[in-house]
Amino acid sequence: MKKLFSATLAVGLLLSISGCSVIFPEVIGGDGRYGVNGEPSAEPVATSSAPEETQQVTSALSSFTMSFPLTWEKLDLNDAASIEMGRSNKDQYLIVIEDVAEDFDSNFTLEDFTDIVLGNLIDMMETATDPQIVDFMTTRGISGKQVEFAGVVDKIRVKYLLTTIQKNDVFYQILAWSTQSKYDAAKPVFDDILDSVGF
Repeated sequence: MKKLFSATLAVGLLLSISGCSVIFPEVIGGDGRYGVNGEPSAEPVATSSAPEETQQVTSALSSFTMSFPLTWEKLDLNDAASIEMGRSNKDQYLIVIEDVAEDFDSNFTLEDFTDIVLGNLIDMMETATDPQIVDFMTTRGISGKQVEFAGVVDKIRVKYLLTTIQKNDVFYQILAWSTQSKYDAAKPVFDDILDSVGF
């Protein structure tokens, strides 16, 4: 049960761990438009519509898997997370926390789990939007709950995508986030990663 509440730590802790690159990636050359000294880059930024190559990452605790772009790397974001990945120069992060169902009452549902995780996240924010929980399903037929919400943590505007899944006797909370200004670019990446969930 302790792990269930530890997801809330990822939000504030991540922003302090990642340092300035989470808040000001352009200043340190994070998005390719600027050089190391903050000067505009003389090289044009190449764009491509081709899908990125991926790497499969398996949970440290179970057979739960997800596929991430090769540009993502393992990060240290939350002590309770079984998967911790991100792309710091794009302000894109994702963690997975697993909770064993036997730690909860026999009537405890995925809806209950989602409500508790979401409530904990919102409680630690300075301000938050009014989130709406919706049903979630991957192209492989894995279903769960999902909610998108924004808020302010440590005076930084952040937007989150929380997805919860119950498989056998485990509740999975998958929390993806980015800064408010970069979330729209990050959302399709998050969607692709979430669609790759496997067991």
